Amino acid sequence: MVLPERHGRGSAARIFGLPLLRPNRGTPLAQPVRSSPTALAATVTGPDGAPTCIILHGVGTTSWMWRGLVDRLEGAVRLVMVDLPGHGHNASRPWVSIDDTVLALTQIIDETTVDGIAHVVGLSLGGYLALEITAAHPEKVESALVSGVNVLPFPRPRLMRATGHLMASFVRSGVMLRANARSLAIPPEDYQGYVAAARSMAKGTFTAIGEELMNYRLPATAATCPTRVLATAGANEHPLILESLTKIAAAFPHAQARIAPAVGHAWNGQNPDLFAQTVLAHITSQPLPTELADPDLAGNYARPRSGPFSVMRAQQVRDPEERTSGSRARRRLSPVDRYDGGRDAEQHNRAQGGAKSDQYRPYHPQASHIADGRRADPREGEGNREDH
Repeated sequence: MVLPERHGRGSAARIFGLPLLRPNRGTPLAQPVRSSPTALAATVTGPDGAPTCIILHGVGTTSWMWRGLVDRLEGAVRLVMVDLPGHGHNASRPWVSIDDTVLALTQIIDETTVDGIAHVVGLSLGGYLALEITAAHPEKVESALVSGVNVLPFPRPRLMRATGHLMASFVRSGVMLRANARSLAIPPEDYQGYVAAARSMAKGTFTAIGEELMNYRLPATAATCPTRVLATAGANEHPLILESLTKIAAAFPHAQARIAPAVGHAWNGQNPDLFAQTVLAHITSQPLPTELADPDLAGNYARPRSGPFSVMRAQQVRDPEERTSGSRARRRLSPVDRYDGGRDAEQHNRAQGGAKSDQYRPYHPQASHIADGRRADPREGEGNREDH
């Protein structure tokens, strides 16, 4: 996930003596391979002598989401991309549990490294898995970077579960995918790739993962874990995730937390240069980019005005007549033309003097970004609903 515009590329690299990262777009990736019929398929890219890093994606997508990171770290890091159970090339393997997936990931580390140890980076669902494998198997994890993880109890858990089951019916629909794509800052030229990745998720996966993450708590073994851990989140992330940063940093003896400015849940796509520099600095034990803020020093973040289900009304800068006419016009456009890569959101942000915050989006553990209020044809997406 890469934004078409980039600013200040390589500034952190120059300050800290890190390699100057430049996107190398268009480099074809090798096909995923699996060592046995029961093993997870994985794609490996990068030089053999470089540090090995396992990168783990979020729910409802695939390793496709790491294309921007691969472009920027090529030559500096040996990346191992794994489609998680129920997703992409591993969609035929059902999601069983976090523990089952962690066990499969330890096998990936053993098979893709010489010494049986690797760095691990995970966002959202991948972040939970990164924490678990680090706490359960510290001998296999040299460092871990996690982002977008909540370790605090959810308010109104029964309502959250009901919301999750309702969302599951539409998670692969055109309406939901376009809304998520805007939230993830996916440029229009990458939209079809995102849709293909999202729709590769096996039926039942979304609900199964959501049920497990609803009750997630940090493992007790974190207290004795010797591995370096970096917990991150975007400044516009949901308050539960922001508050979890200090909890994660306190749970692991060698952990720290940082907040990325002016971005939300999927900041690997919203500021791909900063994300890549953060990953490289953490892997190589270099100072982190100065743009990142320490949550202990950053002050309090705004809270949702009406609890975790409050929604910031979309497109408040437009008058009702314009929104209605725009909605009718969009119904006559193709799905790709309807998706604008978040340009309307960017215009709204500029009018409001800042970035739209994820704090005012409905939060669910396996889908931090859902419909943003933009009207669309309710008939779209029929035939793509997840059946249960």
